[in-house]
Amino acid sequence: MNATISRAARAAVSCIRLLGSFRETPKKNLKKDEDYSCAHVTIGYIERMNKNNSFKNWIETFIDEKGIDAEQVLVVEGKSGPNHIPVGCLVEAMLQAPANEQRGIKDMIVRIDFRNGDVLHYFRHLAQAIAA
Repeated sequence: MNATISRAARAAVSCIRLLGSFRETPKKNLKKDEDYSCAHVTIGYIERMNKNNSFKNWIETFIDEKGIDAEQVLVVEGKSGPNHIPVGCLVEAMLQAPANEQRGIKDMIVRIDFRNGDVLHYFRHLAQAIAA
C-alpha cells in the first residue's frame, strides 16, 4: 500500500511541477521547522484546480454564449513571423495563467462585453503573448 501511495504522491508532484505551480504551496498549518509534504502540495494543487475550474467554466460559457468558434484562428505576428493560433489554444493558455492574471483577463473581457466591444480583438492581443 505504501508503494501505491508513494507512486500517487510522486505523480501528483510531477503534475504540479509540470504546471509550474510547485512554488505556490500553501503554508497554513505548518510548524516552523516542518517541510512541505506531498499531502500539503497536493492539497494546494487541488485548491488551485478548483479555483481554475470556476474560471474554466466561466470562459467556456462566455465563448459558447457569444458564439465564438474554438477552431477560429487568430493570426498574430511573432518573432518568427505570422502565428496562427486557434481560440481554443488561447483559452488553454488562459487556463494555465496564474489566478491573478485570470482575474485580470476576466475583468477585461467583462468590460469589453459590457461596452459591446470586439472580444476577439482582445483575444488577438492576448495571443501576442504566446506567439513564437
